[in-house]
This record gives sequence, structure tokens and C-alpha cells, in this order.
Amino acid sequence: MLSCFGSIMPTIKDVAKLAGVSTATVSNVLSGRRPVSAPLADQVRRAVDALGYQPNTVARSLRDQRTHTIGVSVPDITNPFFNGVVRAIDIAAHAAGYQVLLVSNNERPEVERQRVDTLVARQVDGLVIAPRDDDVAYADDLRRRRLPTVFLDRGSPTLPFDLVAVDNVAAAQAATRFLVGLGHRRIAALATSTELRNIRERLTGFRQALRDAGLSVDERLVATPGLEARDAVPAARALLTVDPPPTAVFCLTNTMALHAMRAIHALGLDVPRQVSLLSFDEVDWASAMEPELTTVAQPLTDLGRSAFDVLKARMDGDDAPFVRLALSCQLIPRGSTAAPPTQVAADPRDP
Repeated sequence: MLSCFGSIMPTIKDVAKLAGVSTATVSNVLSGRRPVSAPLADQVRRAVDALGYQPNTVARSLRDQRTHTIGVSVPDITNPFFNGVVRAIDIAAHAAGYQVLLVSNNERPEVERQRVDTLVARQVDGLVIAPRDDDVAYADDLRRRRLPTVFLDRGSPTLPFDLVAVDNVAAAQAATRFLVGLGHRRIAALATSTELRNIRERLTGFRQALRDAGLSVDERLVATPGLEARDAVPAARALLTVDPPPTAVFCLTNTMALHAMRAIHALGLDVPRQVSLLSFDEVDWASAMEPELTTVAQPLTDLGRSAFDVLKARMDGDDAPFVRLALSCQLIPRGSTAAPPTQVAADPRDP
């Protein structure tokens, strides 16, 4: 399609001529590198729309020696937690002129490394990685490549990379204190794997809150069946049938909450009359349940935006000490938690 200037494809010079500004002004409006007054920016955008102008990203990459893309690797894109964080990263990246290349490894470490290598081969300017394992076997390779990298949610704080996560200990303590405050004395914890730092931290907060309340920790009420879904429902069922049974279950991930609900329904138990249910992670279906699910809401938007902001600073040359962000969570009480059945002992020292 011919432009009004006779070119097959409109150029930045065409935009500048139609808008009555310099090519530098057009470039600043499109890249956001330097501020441009609102009237001039509007003129440029109208000219861009009128001409159907598309920036030449190849030329821009050659000029800047950047691809203006970042890679994002997550263990499971179907998990609402990662879905929400990636969305926030994408919004922040787009606003800064970056595109996002997303890969998922389905909780398989060998696939994770291959897909991170694929992102590197695409010459991304930086990486945000939510690793499957805390030790990140390929961390040394990333360090040698000197590619700006931010770890998200998981990953050991001893790794020589920035880490953006939540304060898992404090969040789990608050959730457990909430259940204790309702009168629960036998509280179960259903997690995934203690190989993950975030899960270990949540269990630490859980145990600490029980001890602070003068309660002993019955390890029969702590289950960590691993990352395989097929093992979770039997583990939840085993927790619920311990003698004496728990009156509340604290699920340390949203996927474990789903498996706990399946076990609860299979056993014919009533929530919250016979057992209260609380989940780490706020998900869309939490408020669609009957009763609605009490949750610990992680700040997904802030996590994603913070991860990108830290990465952007590194890509722009920031060489400050490694960042260790631990954002706060919010407890959202709903109908799935209530006082325990009256037959449960009221003495907080009871196991």
C-alpha cells in the first residue's frame, strides 16, 4: 500500500514531515527516551496512525546492539500465580518498549535448561526466571554470559543474581495466627516440596506461629508430597484422617488447595463446619467457591513490575549490589474458615 509520500512503506522521515517535527522528536515519542511536550507527541501519534507507520525493529536493534526483548521462564504457565506475574511483567515491559518471549518447562529441570538456552540464543537483552529448583544447575553458565538475570519467587538467595519474591515467613505466620485466633489447635499444612525455598519459608512461618501460640507441632499434620499432582490428593486425604483429625488445613500453594478440596469432598466433610480451609495464593476461583476460599494474596502485579524494573536497571548498566526483594502479602478472610467444632479441646497447649 502506497503512503501519501509515495513510499511503499512509510519511514520515520515521512512521519516527521507529516507531523511537522524533526525525526529526533518522532524517535523520542516512539521510544520514550526523552520527554516530548503533549501537543507535539499528539501530532506525532496522529501522523503515525495516518501513515500506518511501523518502526523498523531490525534497524533499531542493529543501532542499539539490543533486541529490545526479554525472556521469561516459568515452571507452569497454567498456574494462576505465574500467569498473573507474567501478565504484569508483559505490561511493564511493553510500556518500556520491550517485547516478552515466554517459555514454560512444566516443572521439568531438563526442559527448563533447554528453554532458557533457547531464549539466550534469541539474543534477549535479559531474563526473568522462576526456576524449578533453588540451586539452578545452569546458574554458572548464566553468570559467565553476563546476561542480566532476575530470579522470581524461587531460587536460593545465595545465587549471584537479583531475587524478587514475597516475605513467605511473615505471610505464613499471619495465616496460621489467624487460624489459631479462630480457636483451631490442630492445624494441618499441605505443601509441595521442601526442596523449594519458598515452601520451606512458609513451613517455617507455620511452625513458628504454632510455637508462638504455645502449640506443639504434630509432624503427622505436615505433608509435602512433591510436585506431582497424582500424589497430592492421597496426601491430603491422609492428613484429614489422622487421629485426632485436624480442624483446619493450611494449603501452601493454590494447587494444593484444589487437591485438598478434592480430598475433603471425597471424605464427605463440610467446609468450614467440620474443617476450615485456607490457601496461599489468591486466584480467580477462590471467590467463586461455595463457601468462598480464605486466601493469602501475593502481590502479583507488584512482583511482576518489580522483577522487570530490577531487570531494566541491570540492562541499563546498573552494577549496584544484588537486590533481595521480599514483598508483603495480604490475608483475605472468607467463608471457608470458621471456629472449629465444639468438641475440639480449647487448651492452646493441646497437641
